[in-house]
Amino acid sequence: MNNIYKDEDIIERAHKEIQRESLVNDIPHIDQFLLSYTSYDDKSEVVACEVWWLQASANIASYRQLHSRWGFIGKAILLAKKTIRKITKFYIEPIASDQSEYNRHVARVLEIMHEALIEKDEEIKELREALVKEIAKNYRG
Repeated sequence: MNNIYKDEDIIERAHKEIQRESLVNDIPHIDQFLLSYTSYDDKSEVVACEVWWLQASANIASYRQLHSRWGFIGKAILLAKKTIRKITKFYIEPIASDQSEYNRHVARVLEIMHEALIEKDEEIKELREALVKEIAKNYRG
């Protein structure tokens, strides 16, 4: 992605704006100006675990083992469940397949977004450090 302004241009424009508005003497002490920014690192591990879980559980099985604890009546119920399952198989399997495919795509998109957030977090840290250095330089000079 092309940036319209480069970082140096933004800092230069801010410096000119300060000089134009004669605010040079009104610049607060560097300790008062530190930006408050909560790092994404705190939540990054949790998000990574959740994305991993989504990827691991993306596939949906249309078939599950049937059980019964009712003895003879349970066997009749189990037979009815198996019959219903066979009758609805043509309907259930495509839905489960589509949902599994959707889940895989969502998990992949979330993984990509998580990686992008980590990159942006690092970029924000670098820009913050550059801004603090520039403010310190202007404050001293």
